[in-house]
Amino acid sequence: MKRILRKIAEKSCRSEGFLYPVMIGLLFVNNEEMTRINGETRNIHRVTDVLSFPMLNMVNGKVELKEEDFTDGKNTVYLGDIVIAPDVVEEQGKAYGHGFTRELGFLFSHGMFHLLGYDHMDSENEKIMMDKQEEVLSSLKITR
Repeated sequence: MKRILRKIAEKSCRSEGFLYPVMIGLLFVNNEEMTRINGETRNIHRVTDVLSFPMLNMVNGKVELKEEDFTDGKNTVYLGDIVIAPDVVEEQGKAYGHGFTRELGFLFSHGMFHLLGYDHMDSENEKIMMDKQEEVLSSLKITR
């Protein structure tokens, strides 16, 4: 699974022309912890499938880098953190009929594109983000 997530991260970054080595914090939490994190960070007191916490400034879907964004002083960029609730991943994978691996890949790619500056606050931006996710997943043969 680690290999698949790494490939999703690499393809997501490359699709945006982001070629620096990156670090991403990935945390798997139970539903109770996800509910707590949602409450503290979003004032939403329920479990969700994935949360993203970008560490960089974003402008129109593009990352604006500053010298201090490089973790080792020259090459590696810390994009941010992705938090995923595996129990929800399993439930949704069954509900959508495509299983755990596809759902985890979808949610991780969703988190990646949030870290890369995308959002889905309206239907146009949601379509752009979904198309980008599907392009990455399809290229890795992670299909529905």
